Amino acid sequence: MFKFAALSAIALAAGLATAAHADDTTGYYKVGYSNTDLSKSSKSFNGLTLGASFQVWKFVSLEGSFDTGVGDNTSGSGVNRTKYELDHQVAATLVASHAVSNGFEIQGRLGFMQTKITTKTPTAGASDHSVSGPSLGVGLNYFPHDSKAGVALTWDHADFSKTAGNNDIVRIAYIHKY
Repeated sequence: MFKFAALSAIALAAGLATAAHADDTTGYYKVGYSNTDLSKSSKSFNGLTLGASFQVWKFVSLEGSFDTGVGDNTSGSGVNRTKYELDHQVAATLVASHAVSNGFEIQGRLGFMQTKITTKTPTAGASDHSVSGPSLGVGLNYFPHDSKAGVALTWDHADFSKTAGNNDIVRIAYIHKY
């Protein structure tokens, strides 16, 4: 249910922003692949990422993103087998961008992220682990021939305290300006 609500909110916000600014390039949509590494558990998760942003100042945008896992990790065997799944990851990020040459933009990223992992074992069943904290990152967008369609590469690092560890997220996505 949470995944559906988050995807609906992103689609609605992006649609409203597009309708409000049909003649200006004031944000973007993106869809792509993400890889999340959790330092404390030494687990890595592949996922689908969806996001949208809108410009709040000339070089500053507010971005919302949602990642959901498309695979899982397992460890152990038999009754000791544990399955780890990335249920979802949600982030709100303030993005400062600057065009460095034709088609290339660099980004500085500062935000807040929440990650939920589901753990399943044959003996104990399923349990959810949810952590949240501040995030910091960098990004690079490329729009060939100054088009509205391009590629985005971002890296975000979230600090979830000493008990939960850190979270590194790399995303590569198709990006479309509106």
